[in-house]
Amino acid sequence: MSFVGAKLDGRCLAGVSFTECTFQDVSVDGADQRSAGFVDVAIERLNAPVFSAEYVEFRNCKLGYVNLRGAELQDVLFTGCILDELDLGGAAAHRLAFADSRVRRLDLTAAKLKHVDLRGLEFQELAGLEGLRGAAMTPFQIGELAALFAAHFDIVEKT
Repeated sequence: MSFVGAKLDGRCLAGVSFTECTFQDVSVDGADQRSAGFVDVAIERLNAPVFSAEYVEFRNCKLGYVNLRGAELQDVLFTGCILDELDLGGAAAHRLAFADSRVRRLDLTAAKLKHVDLRGLEFQELAGLEGLRGAAMTPFQIGELAALFAAHFDIVEKT
């Protein structure tokens, strides 16, 4: 099935399963999506300012700009995902994790993280270094950020 320009705002989609569907320019603002399933689905330009669902897992997705600025996230997992940009600026994230995922640019400006696991996330750029507070990272990831930490704290290397 293909859904183009559909307005599903406020609808009850609880328990509905979508398989091998496409969604383009669809709005699901305030829709109840608890226990809904999306398998082998292509989504392009989804409008969901209020997205309510229980435990959410994104699996094997290719995502462009993911705007979660100011969002409240709880129990979210990204597995095997490739994201161009993930904007978590000002977001409050609790139990957010990544497994075998990559993001080109991660923005954590003013983010509030609790039980956030970034160990399974490879990222190329990071904005909002202070937003890392509360995140779990590997020693390798921390080492890769050494130059950013030094610049943030005005640490000067002297020989």
